[in-house]
Amino acid sequence: MRRIWIGSFLATILAAGAAVAEEGMWTPDQIGAIAPRLAEKGLQISAANLADLDKGPLGAVIFLGGCTASFVSPDGLVVTNHHCAVGAIQRNSTPENNLLKNGFVAATRKDELWAGPAARIWVTRKETDVTDKMTAAVAKIRSDVAAFEAIDAVSKALVAECEQDKTVRCEVAVYDAGGRYVLNERLEIRDVRLVHAPPDAIGSYGGDIDNWMWPRHTGDWSLFRAYVGQDGKPAEYSEQNVPFKPSRYLEVSSEGVADGDLVFVAGYPGSTSRNLTAAELTTQAEVVAPQMLRTFQDLVDIVHEEQKRSPEAAVKLTPTRDGLANGLKYMQGLNDGFAKSGIVAERKKAEAAFLAALDADKVKKKKVRPAIDALFAAIETNAPYVGQEQILRWMLRLPVALRTAATIHWLAVQRELPDEQRDEGFQKRDEEQLWARLEQLQQGYVPEADKAFLRYFLAANQKLPAASQITPLVELVKEHGGEQQAVDALYKGLEVDQADSRKKLFSADKKTVEASADPLIQLAKRLYPVRDAQNKRGKKMAGAEARFRPVYLQAWRDHLGGLLYPDANATLRITYGDVQGYSPREAITYAATTTARGILEKHTGVEPFDAPETLRKAIERVHQGQKSNSDRFLVDNTVPVNFLSTCDTTGGNSGSPTLDARGRLVGLLFDGNYESMASDWAFDTVRNRSIHVDIRYLLWSLAEVVQGQHLLSEMGIDLK
Repeated sequence: MRRIWIGSFLATILAAGAAVAEEGMWTPDQIGAIAPRLAEKGLQISAANLADLDKGPLGAVIFLGGCTASFVSPDGLVVTNHHCAVGAIQRNSTPENNLLKNGFVAATRKDELWAGPAARIWVTRKETDVTDKMTAAVAKIRSDVAAFEAIDAVSKALVAECEQDKTVRCEVAVYDAGGRYVLNERLEIRDVRLVHAPPDAIGSYGGDIDNWMWPRHTGDWSLFRAYVGQDGKPAEYSEQNVPFKPSRYLEVSSEGVADGDLVFVAGYPGSTSRNLTAAELTTQAEVVAPQMLRTFQDLVDIVHEEQKRSPEAAVKLTPTRDGLANGLKYMQGLNDGFAKSGIVAERKKAEAAFLAALDADKVKKKKVRPAIDALFAAIETNAPYVGQEQILRWMLRLPVALRTAATIHWLAVQRELPDEQRDEGFQKRDEEQLWARLEQLQQGYVPEADKAFLRYFLAANQKLPAASQITPLVELVKEHGGEQQAVDALYKGLEVDQADSRKKLFSADKKTVEASADPLIQLAKRLYPVRDAQNKRGKKMAGAEARFRPVYLQAWRDHLGGLLYPDANATLRITYGDVQGYSPREAITYAATTTARGILEKHTGVEPFDAPETLRKAIERVHQGQKSNSDRFLVDNTVPVNFLSTCDTTGGNSGSPTLDARGRLVGLLFDGNYESMASDWAFDTVRNRSIHVDIRYLLWSLAEVVQGQHLLSEMGIDLK
């Protein structure tokens, strides 16, 4: 997914003279300020209701932790993207009953499949501004580390107080690097079940080839259901649990949208990077992005080879493959965007002009410039560690067994501290979910793939400049005489890959964990000083950010003027735009919509263009003019499939409901176009587009392709 921001001076420069698309990831409390513009564009519900979690559609929009979804029935039925459900689908698949390949629809609620112990639905109930409490904690502090510690302490105290209600999960969200803080209270639903998933040949039609591309013909949807205890409160999975009754759910429209119509996307966009200084952007464009491109390409090659080992490996590695392939395509587009757009040069020019204007004002220079210079210095201090940190981050994330061992060891060390001093994510409140995530990881554990990934990272570390290499890894390779020999030794006598041993280690104290003979636990122990140093640098940088970046951003905004919205930070946002095509380059123009005719045109019988026979026959019946009760979903005697909009979206918006001017569900956001990949840093007002599934494709499929008529009825769609 793409990443974009109106608040960048660079975006303002690039937009000059262009037909401006509707940019902005607006917070609910900003909707009133943009209400006049929404009215001009044809909003048919009040802006006040649109922003109200208790009265409007935003109350039905939920967070899955990396994706967005929405309630579409009074019995807790949830709609999101297929690619957001791959983990749950894979969990319930076997080589003999491959739901990824065959798809799934629960005939009754008893047939709905548990999504696993780590699956969560978070329903935002309340957002409270706590800026005064947070900023007061650092007002007189002159140390970056002390600033981090003060903010961390106040944040944890607010969260602890909020979570006295054991049904909720709370967090303090940071806006503008500390310019504003909001305490979010979310109901945490822990029993999530899979209701329907299309076959991969529908949900991922076009595969890696069509990913990030237009025209598109992908049925990227899935359905879940939220369950709670019989008392209506969140509970662990149990057959006795009952469907959750949401206070708000979306009206599903079968009317659809047409070219030029107003649409909204509501969701939880994850992060954007438009607050970067020129130096930070240069590092991203010239160091990080090229390195990430090479890494993704190599890892995709590895996972493809490992999937060939067996049908079981193919199933287990599917989520990993999908994630890596998506990342590869994104990095290809991002590097192209950096190379072709001139973003870095423009940013340097814009920042120089901004600083010159600031320095020309003696009062502002005296008040603001010291903080900006301090921010620049902090950024420069951290720059040499970029390559090392990339390797370490990858290595402790992708190989499942090492990630498990490193998590267990870090938790054991953290348990030595008072709970309020533990790192975020490793407090007592986090341990249950941390264990659930580790167990979910095991679903994708393929030992030979794990070893191949680790071997790759050991070799990659050897290629770093000597001063940047991770010393314990260099020593490990030297001790064993090579990367392959080191990996072979590390995977002999493992305990973390055995369920009983893993659970005992997870619950053990530091002394017990470090006494383990597990080679990967011992590697985690050796890596701890490197990780600890990285962690301390991160905290110091976070303190510097809190002290200085809000000053930088406010000065930047004063320079620009106008209403600006904050960085994406996985909090509830709304963006609006029009259904609209675009021209990627001279002599090429793309329409805003695609239909089932394109599915048949692309069909080759070979993945990723192997449309299921049931789908093709259903489409052919439509094109032959055979009448049915689902004809209401058709447009021009065919099935609408995907559409483009000018809405401003990014990663985390996947699965977000697309709403019409009346607040009704008309689609699901699932991707961005190739031309938008560098839009974290500069919004291309002419060519950036979001890609949506037309909800009528889902409705028609439930009626004509799978036996899902009961789900249509539940969503209020009467075929009679």
